[in-house]
Amino acid sequence: ISIIAYFQKKKDNRKIKLKNLEIEKQHQIVSKQNLSIKESINYAKRIQQAILPPKKEGWAIVWFFATLFPVINIKFMSGRPLAEQRLYIPSVGFCLLVALSLDRWLPHKIQKKHFYSSGLGIFLTVAILGCYLTLTMDRDRVWHSNFTLWEDTVAKSPETFRSHFNLGSALSDRGEYKKAIIEFKKSIELNPRDHESYTSLGATYYRKGEMEKAKEMFLKAIDIFYNSYRAHNNLGNVYNIEGNTKLALREYQEAIRIKPDFAEAYYNRGNAYKDIEKIENAIADFKKALEFEPDFAKSYYNLGNCYLLTGDIAKAQIQFEKAIKFDPTFINAFYNLANLFYDQREYHQAIVQLFAILKLDPNHLESHYLLGSIFTELGKLDDALREYKEVVRISPNYADAWNSLGKVYMQKGQINKGEIDFNKALKLDPQNGYVHYNLGKLSVAQGDYQTAQREFEKALKLNSAIAEAWFNLGVIFHQQGKEESAIEALKKAATINPEYFDAYFHLGNLYLKQKRIDLAVKSFKEALKIKPKHVKSHLRLGLIYLYNLNDEINARIHLQKVLTLDPNNPHASQIREALSLLEK
Repeated sequence: ISIIAYFQKKKDNRKIKLKNLEIEKQHQIVSKQNLSIKESINYAKRIQQAILPPKKEGWAIVWFFATLFPVINIKFMSGRPLAEQRLYIPSVGFCLLVALSLDRWLPHKIQKKHFYSSGLGIFLTVAILGCYLTLTMDRDRVWHSNFTLWEDTVAKSPETFRSHFNLGSALSDRGEYKKAIIEFKKSIELNPRDHESYTSLGATYYRKGEMEKAKEMFLKAIDIFYNSYRAHNNLGNVYNIEGNTKLALREYQEAIRIKPDFAEAYYNRGNAYKDIEKIENAIADFKKALEFEPDFAKSYYNLGNCYLLTGDIAKAQIQFEKAIKFDPTFINAFYNLANLFYDQREYHQAIVQLFAILKLDPNHLESHYLLGSIFTELGKLDDALREYKEVVRISPNYADAWNSLGKVYMQKGQINKGEIDFNKALKLDPQNGYVHYNLGKLSVAQGDYQTAQREFEKALKLNSAIAEAWFNLGVIFHQQGKEESAIEALKKAATINPEYFDAYFHLGNLYLKQKRIDLAVKSFKEALKIKPKHVKSHLRLGLIYLYNLNDEINARIHLQKVLTLDPNNPHASQIREALSLLEK
């Protein structure tokens, strides 16, 4: 039994050993399979990392495409080429992606210790910066102006009508109308149904003065798209130039109906109303234009002109000042403001405006001329000469400037120089009555009254509205004893210029000489309306009332006025004696 048990145990041990060997073998197989699975998982992870970016890089990519999508050149934006400014925001994602990728893939040692201190790092940094600097300089040249931008765009995208349209607009703004017309026609060729191209082509013809072609283009634009408010507005401008105000107003009204806040249409309609002297309508339209476009300098300017026409000087001044506020280079507004101050004899303010113009345009002819007039009235004859000489330097054929130069020389007593300049003016403009008038005054200064009379008569033959010529002719007739002729000449002077004080005073003296007392009184009274403090007129009236009309009350009023205005008058003692007698 023991032997059998021994062999049985040995047999069982052998089975157990075989079983353990089988288990170990199975364990080795499982371990190999687990290792294979683990290697497969790691391989899959490596593939995933190669294909899909890490989380940070993923956000950079999402940013790039999410911000690019709204402006990408897809079908609904056909005709509009990609514009680089649309990449400004998406480029943030691109730059971030590049930085993260470099940080991830550069070898660890180079990245952390040696990259920026190594020659390679410096070389790559300088190379990248140099590359971007070169590209930036090139794009800066392209973006220098609308013209350079769209010229570059047309070169790169010649098949897009919008590029040709925008280049045409830039050329038209530069005054290169022939080239602009070519581009607009190319735009129409690429897109025959683009009403904006026809409108802009018409506007270019309008600027060139080719009104029929402009009208044709605007009508074509309206035919393609009736609600093209710019085409209606521009067509109205053509009709206005042609003098067809009714049609012009109709087109402006249509433009306003389509776009009720279109300031330019109100402005143009205001100009049309102003041209036909419907000033209140014009004022209303200019105000409406400013309601929709508060910085519209031209509307302020023309609103000021309307107020001038209505005689509201204060409001006109405010509008001109607003025009200048919104457009500090608006020369016409400065000039109108200067004229307004000149008419009010606010010479200092006028000079300030004129100097502002000359700062903008040193060769502004009218400003130099008006400055000459102001300095002449202020008695600054050397300054006046300087300004008039500047005028004839800029425009040697400006007859009025030569005439004004002659007047200043005559005032300075330089008769010969004055005569030379008057003759230059007469050579340039033989029909200028004012030059003959000034030659007549020069002859008076020389004591040559026959020549003076001849020049005054020539002046009036050419221009019968020269009040000063009638006055001087009347004085000469008076000296010649031709009193009736003198009276007629002086009356014409006063009729032409109701504010002509000297004409009324001389008329009063002539009527008094002829014992035509009522007319004399009337003339002296008119003189006093203009110059209420004129001592001689008060003296004449006082003596007439005292000795001719026996009107003691009015005599006392005028004689007392003489003593009040001029206590040291040569006739003061006689006047006091007369007043004393009147009191008694």
